[in-house]
Amino acid sequence: MIASSLMLGAMPMSTFAAESPDTELEITFGAYAKNTYETTIEYGVNLRSTPSTAKKPILFLKKGEKVHVVKQVNANWLQVQTKQGQSGYISSNAKYTDYVAPSANTNKSEKIVKFAKSLMGKVTYKYGARDPKNFIFDCSSFTQYVYKEAADLSIKWGSNSQNNQLAKVAKKSDLRVGDLVFLRVNGTGIGHVGIYIGDGQMIHATPSANGVAISSLETGYWKDRFVNGGRMPSN
Repeated sequence: MIASSLMLGAMPMSTFAAESPDTELEITFGAYAKNTYETTIEYGVNLRSTPSTAKKPILFLKKGEKVHVVKQVNANWLQVQTKQGQSGYISSNAKYTDYVAPSANTNKSEKIVKFAKSLMGKVTYKYGARDPKNFIFDCSSFTQYVYKEAADLSIKWGSNSQNNQLAKVAKKSDLRVGDLVFLRVNGTGIGHVGIYIGDGQMIHATPSANGVAISSLETGYWKDRFVNGGRMPSN
């Protein structure tokens, strides 16, 4: 009796903007600075000398390669640097990388975690319940409530519906603060959801004295129950 996994439908993934021309900027080569290569190429993408499709690509970045995002040039282009020290531009289309603009989502992530923690001791857990007025939630109505109240992000009720709605995070090690964490309770299916708060921990609605608890994903009951994460929307 952990959580509701109600099938309430799935939201279609966002429609991505195609590459489009913009002002030409010069590519730079040479020795690279000590950058953190935090962004993963998730679908092969062309590296270009300008934020435009007018010229031929310089090279092709393969799935799994890591790059450093120097900046987001506009809604369609990212300026990036490879580990080999080559800089250029790739499409900001979300299917190509796992990049999330920090200006918007870092702040949202912090608000989500802070608000979720503020509900500890105020919530009553009840399977299949969604009663915000009286702070009675199951796991997925809790994540739905927190996302909406803390960051004005609308997600569906039901752990499976939320999993279908958000972008998948396949590895536990790739989770970011504010991501949802989907877990199995019995069998292989999703039976529980929480919010990742960093340091291998999640906050979630669960049968407990406080109704909301912080639990480790690295030790104890939840250690081997990770199915995948869900990345929150960027708007």
